[in-house]
Amino acid sequence: MAYNEALADRKVYEGILAEDLQRNNEFIRAKSHFPQGIPAEKELLDAQGANRNAEKQEQTIRDAALSDEEKDTLLKAERLFSESAILPGETTEMFDCVERMQSLSGEKALYKNEISELRLKAAERKQKEAEEARRRAEESREETREAASRSERRKHFRALGITAIVIGALLALLSMLFGMGISRSDGHISFSYDELLPLVFLIAGGLILLAGLILVIAFRKKEEDLSPDIDQEEADEIRREEAEESEIRALQEKIEDVDRKASEEEEKIRKYLARFGVAYDEKRVAEKLSALEKLKDEQDRILEKQTRGASAKEKYDTATYAVRRFVVSLGMTPEKDLHTQLEQIEDWLDAYRNAERELAGAKKARKTFEAQHDMERILRLEVPEGAETLPELQERGKEIQRKIQETMESAMAYSRDADQAERVLDELRENEEALMDLSTKLQEDTRRYDLLVKAQEGLKTAKLALSRKYASPVTERFRNYLGMILSDGEEDFRIGPDGEVLVEDHNELRKIRSYSHGYRDLTYFCMRLALIDSMYQEEKPPVILDDPFVNLDDAHAARALEIVKRAAEDHQIFYFTCSKARRLME
Repeated sequence: MAYNEALADRKVYEGILAEDLQRNNEFIRAKSHFPQGIPAEKELLDAQGANRNAEKQEQTIRDAALSDEEKDTLLKAERLFSESAILPGETTEMFDCVERMQSLSGEKALYKNEISELRLKAAERKQKEAEEARRRAEESREETREAASRSERRKHFRALGITAIVIGALLALLSMLFGMGISRSDGHISFSYDELLPLVFLIAGGLILLAGLILVIAFRKKEEDLSPDIDQEEADEIRREEAEESEIRALQEKIEDVDRKASEEEEKIRKYLARFGVAYDEKRVAEKLSALEKLKDEQDRILEKQTRGASAKEKYDTATYAVRRFVVSLGMTPEKDLHTQLEQIEDWLDAYRNAERELAGAKKARKTFEAQHDMERILRLEVPEGAETLPELQERGKEIQRKIQETMESAMAYSRDADQAERVLDELRENEEALMDLSTKLQEDTRRYDLLVKAQEGLKTAKLALSRKYASPVTERFRNYLGMILSDGEEDFRIGPDGEVLVEDHNELRKIRSYSHGYRDLTYFCMRLALIDSMYQEEKPPVILDDPFVNLDDAHAARALEIVKRAAEDHQIFYFTCSKARRLME
């Protein structure tokens, strides 16, 4: 009875040992997936988070990829704005100029309407005044005829008055002659008057003289009253006309001031458009400004999209690098599909945790059994003869041998896997080092790229400032030199805000590099002299000219040589040529 109990306990213990061995094998198999050690759960969660971030950044990269149309737009914008960028607020200022021009145009039209109204009112008033003058002329002619008749009568009365004065005077004189007597007494002459006749003549002559004076004075006074005074209405009309002309002149001055302001605004827009090689067109100026602004906005949007994609690419590389480094730290080779590989690692880790728990349970069951039973009696249990047949013992031995063989094969397989994993790990370490070197180089290249971009922006700003400083004097001297060589009617050369020589051809500004070598040599020669004159006011640098007129015709070359001779008076010039026709001196 005791033997059977001990045998039963032994069989139970053997089952516990078999379970322990199986759980241990499963644990070893689960652990074999992690040759470099079991990762912490936080490390796996961090790697999964980094992978999700990488997937998110990868989507951003795809969204930020430029279409063919966007690439063409960016290329066009880079060509247009490569040498002269649009400064902040410039486009708004240009639209303000357009609005001011439109406002000035409306103001000018208003002034013109006021002038037209004033002139129309003056014309209407003059027409009315002409009609009134005609009416008055008719009345005046009637009055003139009546006045002539009255004047004729006044002349008769005035002549009658004068005659009366003469007669009166004669009668008075006769009265004096008839009434005077002559007598001598004591050697003296004496006079005497007749008492009656001289008195009659005197009274009649006085009355007639008085009547004549009255007639002359009366009709003379009447004639003075009828003499015309200054026409007050005509004077008022002259003052009105002068006031109207003064008002019209004031309006015309306002129009001239409006035209001047509009010309200034137009010149600003012309210079702005010329910087980008766009010809000024009064009817389409708003359209062209809008096109420039739209292109600039598109460029900014595309560049921002590129920046967003580049930032996402950097974050993607960082996140992917973290995931790959985690995979490499486990002794594994990173696969292309890191998401699936992380899921596999998570399954393996779950299997390891389960195997670890199962193994711990099996060991706990073994320890519990060993603590509750007499293990010495169970292990030393002797099987009575005949208790177990030989075939059973042989079968048990084969089973044990098979398990030992499986264990050995598993151990050898683990050893091979370990060697392979070691080689892969070495390769991954080398790749990791190379990746670290590349990452360091990428950071350095990125830093250098940022510095180059900043330097390029600084150079553009400095170039624009330098161009603005010397634009006016260089342009003036350039045109002076060019005018000495080119005859009237040839192309109109200009200097753009970036220093590029432009040619106005059919209202379009074209760059000089699209013209013949002769024109290019000619403009570059004049540009060099203009730059030297503008930038060096005191000490002049030497000028080296190596056969600069080889592509010019004889007429233009002769004029250019004359400029060289003039410039040699103020500059030290080294002039080289292989042609006798282009020598400075014979």
